[in-house]
Amino acid sequence: MNVFAFVIFFALLTEFAVQLLASYLSLRSLLRTPAPALGKLLDEDRFRQLQRYVGARTRFSIASDVFSLSVLLLFWFNGGFRWLNNWIGSWGLGPLWTGLLLLGAIALGRAFLALPFTAYFTFGIESKFGFNKTTPQTFFADLVKGALLAVVIGGPLAAAILTLLSQPGRYFWLYAWIFATVLLVLLQIVAPRIIMPLFNKFEPLKEQQLREAISSYAASVDFPLTAISVMDASRRSSKSNAFFTGFGSNHRLVLNDTLLGRHTTPEMVAIVAHEVGHFKKKHIPLRMLLGILQLGVFFLLMSFFLNSNGLAQAFYVDHPPVALRIVFFALLYSPVAFAWSIFLNWLARRQEYEADRFSAETTRQPEAMAEALRKLTADNLSQLSPHSIDVILNYSHPPLEDRIRALSPSLREA
Repeated sequence: MNVFAFVIFFALLTEFAVQLLASYLSLRSLLRTPAPALGKLLDEDRFRQLQRYVGARTRFSIASDVFSLSVLLLFWFNGGFRWLNNWIGSWGLGPLWTGLLLLGAIALGRAFLALPFTAYFTFGIESKFGFNKTTPQTFFADLVKGALLAVVIGGPLAAAILTLLSQPGRYFWLYAWIFATVLLVLLQIVAPRIIMPLFNKFEPLKEQQLREAISSYAASVDFPLTAISVMDASRRSSKSNAFFTGFGSNHRLVLNDTLLGRHTTPEMVAIVAHEVGHFKKKHIPLRMLLGILQLGVFFLLMSFFLNSNGLAQAFYVDHPPVALRIVFFALLYSPVAFAWSIFLNWLARRQEYEADRFSAETTRQPEAMAEALRKLTADNLSQLSPHSIDVILNYSHPPLEDRIRALSPSLREA
C-alpha cells in the first residue's frame, strides 16, 4: 500500500467512522417526550411514530453506508479497477469510447448496487410510515428517465471533459472548468422548463384567495413573480415542500400540492416569504458561485495528480486512461469534498435563519412562520433533537427548536 492508497483508505474509514458516530449520537439523543416547540401538533401516538421513523431511517442509512464502503474496498483491493480497465480496453474502441464506457460501467454498477436500497427505502420504510405514494410503474419510469438523461447530458459532458483533459498543456484544467461551468448554468436555466416536467406536472395555482395573497406579498417586497405553480408531488410522497425556479426577473414559485389544505393562508404566505428571502439575501447566486468555485478547485487539484503514477499504482493499474485517473483522483479528493460539505451545510443553516427572519419581518406575522415550521416538522416526521455533531456534518436546515428560538425576538415583538 503506497502513500496514496493509505491516504484514500484512511480518509474513507475516517469519514465513515465520523458519520457512524454522528448517527449513533443522534439515535441516543432521541427525545422521550414530545418537544414543547411542537405544541399540540403531535399526540403521543404520532410522536412515537416519529421516533420510530427517525430510528428506521438512521439504521437504514448506516446499513447502506456499510454496504457501499465494503463493496468499494473489496472491488479496489481485489483488483477490480485493473480488471475493468483490461476488459473494456480489450475491445479496441479507442481512448474516448473506452473512457466513456469505463465511466458508464462504474456509474451503472453503482446504480445497480444502490437499486435494492432505494426500492426498500421507498416501498419499505416510506410506505410503512405513510409517506410513499410512488407506484412501481412510476418508480421504474423515473429510473428509465434518469438513465436517459444521464446518457443525453452526462455523455456529452464526459466526452468533452475527457477530450480536454487528454490535451497537453498547463491550462487543460481551466478549459474543463469553464466548459463545466457553462453547462451547469445552462442546466439551471433549462431544468425548470424541460427536465422537471419530465417527472412532474405543473399547473397554475387555482385557489383564488391564496394566489392573491401571495401575489400581494410579492408586490409588497418588490419581488417579480411571473407564475405560481402547483406540482403533483403527491404522486410520489406525502411530504411537503416549496421552492422557486428561474433566473433574473422570471421567477416561478412552485408549491407541492401536499402543502395545500394543510396550512392556513398566512402560513403559506410565510413559507413563500421564506423562499423570497433566499433570493433577496442573494443566497441563490452565492450557492451557484460556491458550486462553480468548488468545480474549479477540483479541476485545479486534479491537474497536479492526474498523471501521477503513484496514484494509479494505488489502484493496481499501471497505465490507466484519463477516465480512470479522474475516478482515482475523485477518491483522493474525498477528504476535501467532505470538509467542503461541512462548510456548505453551515452556510445553508445560516441562510435558513436569515430567510426565516426575512419572512417574519416582511409578513409581520412571525407566528405564522413558526407555525408553518412546526407543521412541516410534524407532517414530515423530522428529527427533533439531532446531536450537534450530526447537525454539523449533515444538516442543511437547523433543527426546529433552534429555528423557533431564533425567531423568538420577532415572536415577542408581534
